[in-house]
Amino acid sequence: MEDEEPANEELMLLTVGERLQEARKAKQLSLEDISNSTRISSRHLQSLEENRFSDMPGRTYTIGFARAYAKVVGLPESEWLDPLREELDADQNKRQAFALPDSNIEESGKVPSAKTAWIIAAVGIVAVVLGYAAWRGTSGFSDMPELASAEDTAGDAGLLDGSGQEGGDDSTAGDEGSIGDDPANIGPDAPVIFTATQDRIWVKFYDANGDQLMQKEMKLGETYTVPADAEGPQLATARPDALSITVGGRVIEPLGTAERVIRDVPVDPLALLNRADSAEQ
Repeated sequence: MEDEEPANEELMLLTVGERLQEARKAKQLSLEDISNSTRISSRHLQSLEENRFSDMPGRTYTIGFARAYAKVVGLPESEWLDPLREELDADQNKRQAFALPDSNIEESGKVPSAKTAWIIAAVGIVAVVLGYAAWRGTSGFSDMPELASAEDTAGDAGLLDGSGQEGGDDSTAGDEGSIGDDPANIGPDAPVIFTATQDRIWVKFYDANGDQLMQKEMKLGETYTVPADAEGPQLATARPDALSITVGGRVIEPLGTAERVIRDVPVDPLALLNRADSAEQ
């Protein structure tokens, strides 16, 4: 027992990224090896090791990526989950503390010039036109998103395994996800298929970097399979109620029950299974 205390104290001085890196090197694995095992890009794995959370696609994905990494290198959840949450909270607080305050026109005593006002008006008109183009074929187009985006700061809602529980032999239902197997053996490579249940349903699929995967008005019965190699795929649409979803053949509840705009909603297999399992609990 006396010999374990120094090791524990030394462990506490390491960041989660450093603990993962040491565990990886102990198993003589490269970042590419971890990437091949988890299907997570080496760029994100390196950002995780170096605690560069601002380069990650969001809190939910950071925790999910860490869980997948830890499983490959055999790092117990007790050595990284709570510390990682604390590091993410500290990083967020630090960024908020150093964020520049919004400009205040009244305090500066400056009033926008007429030219600036016309530019703002022109931009507003363009936004209305683009919004109408996206609205075609839909009704009740609202600016209020129905679902949370991948950056869920309220409850760490993450990537769960098929059981709706955090990974580990003795785990209970948690607030972050797992990359583990679920009862139906649906894993991170399961195909995600969207089917339009009505005609002319506008959708836009894009990845975590904002690069577009597909944007169009889907016809009644038309299907779209999210590319398996898409990194952090997300969806924006005004008709979540008119899109049926399957993940590896498992039917998932629609992302909404009304005509409402949703955007930045993760549609990778694990995120959708997490949502379905949470709804069933």
